[in-house]
Order: sequence, then C-alpha cells, then structure tokens
Amino acid sequence: MAAVAWLGVSVPEIHAAGAISGTVTFSGNAPANLKLRVAKNAEYCGPEMELPALVVNPKNKGVQWTVVYLEGASGGPAQEKYDLEMGDPKKKCDFVQHVVAMVKNKNISMKNTDPVLHNPHTFSDKHATVFNVSLAEKGQVVEKRLRTGGVNKLQCDSHVHMNGYVLSFDHGFFAVTDEEGNFKIADVPPGKYKLVAWHESWKAKNVDEVTRSIKEADEKIKGGHIKPEDAQLERPFYEDHVVLTKEIEVKDGDVKIAFELK
Repeated sequence: MAAVAWLGVSVPEIHAAGAISGTVTFSGNAPANLKLRVAKNAEYCGPEMELPALVVNPKNKGVQWTVVYLEGASGGPAQEKYDLEMGDPKKKCDFVQHVVAMVKNKNISMKNTDPVLHNPHTFSDKHATVFNVSLAEKGQVVEKRLRTGGVNKLQCDSHVHMNGYVLSFDHGFFAVTDEEGNFKIADVPPGKYKLVAWHESWKAKNVDEVTRSIKEADEKIKGGHIKPEDAQLERPFYEDHVVLTKEIEVKDGDVKIAFELK
C-alpha cells in the first residue's frame, strides 16, 4: 500500500552541494615587481627585497595571492582563527601569507618567527587602524579579533618592504590561489551566484618617489649623516585593485572557472 501511495507523486529533485574550482592566470609577459633596499635589520633580512605584488608561475602563468569568493553569500565554513606569520626559513622578513582571507569576527593569529621586531598594522578601507601589534621576540604570538569586513591593508611599520592584505567576509565561501594559481571553494549549495576574483594590483603609482627616497637615503648614509636603519624610505602604493566577475550556476559536482588577469 505504501508503494501504491507514491505512484504519480512528483518528488523534488535533490541536489548535493557542489564545488567551484579553477585557475587564475596572467596574460602575456608579467612585469617585474619592485625591489626595495632593506633599511632595518639588513644584516638578517638581506640588502634587498622583491615585493610580491604579482607572483606568476612561469610554468602555467598561474597567479598566486588572488582571492576568489562568492558575492553576497551567507553561511559556509569558518575557522576559529586564521594564521598570519612573519618570517620562515624560505621567506624571512616578510609576511608568509601575503594575502589572508578570513571570516569576519574571527581571530587572526599573528606569529613572529624572525629574531627581529615586526609590527603588523592593518587599516580598513577608510584608512582607520584596525589593529597595531608589536611582536618583538622570535616565536611571539598575538591573537586579535577582526571585526572589520572587506579589504584591510596590511603593513609592517618596522619594514617598508613588508606589505599585504587581509580580506574578511560575512561567509566562508572564498579561497586564495596557490603557487600555481589554483583555487577551490567546496560545499557550495546549488544556486546561481556571482563569482569574484580580487587581486591587489601590480601597477605601482609612486615609483619615482620610491626611487628618489632610496637615492637620498643612500647619499645620507654614505655621507655619515644617518645610519642605514634610520633611512626614511617611501612605501610603494598601487593602482585600484583588479576585480573580475563571472555569473555561474552550481549544481551537482564541480564547476570549473578560469580567470585571466591582463
């Protein structure tokens, strides 16, 4: 009788959560990143640092440190804390995570693995300080709750070459591209979405000022007027962030998406 009762009844089709994956690549030849002379702690950090504004994999043109996310989504996975490290054996005197993506109102855990002072300082899109932390000792860890959404600029006040971003969202549907430019956003409910790829930009606006500040500092150091660690160097700033969008639909299985930066 139970079987007969189901005859002729329309049963809604049930779709399982899907995933969005793909690659962000760069079109053409990637321009060279700016290089800055290191003023403070050069004996440990090295004399010069390349700024990782545009990191392109030479094998497949994949772009690292691009944030891909669903616009206007809600829910999704969330960690209790997100990591931001300063220094490791391969990347000393820099932010190991050049771009951090996280859920708003969760904690960001900042760790200094260098034997020099780092001072991670974040600013909201309105240029207001979000947090400003002094990490003077190797191994020191400080956690802060990030209550500001959107794009937060990150810098180390002690080192002009150390710059990055922290993006925070009201949901957990985002990913940061890896060394090959790949990303994956899992467990996305079926539906139509706007998928956004965000990149900080690689076109510095104040190259002349940066170059002049290095030249002036070098002259003062050679003349014995200042010590190298007292050099006042200009911090580079870039053009507006690059934002690409695609309209997508998630059903069962993976949705493959490709973004191209130019």
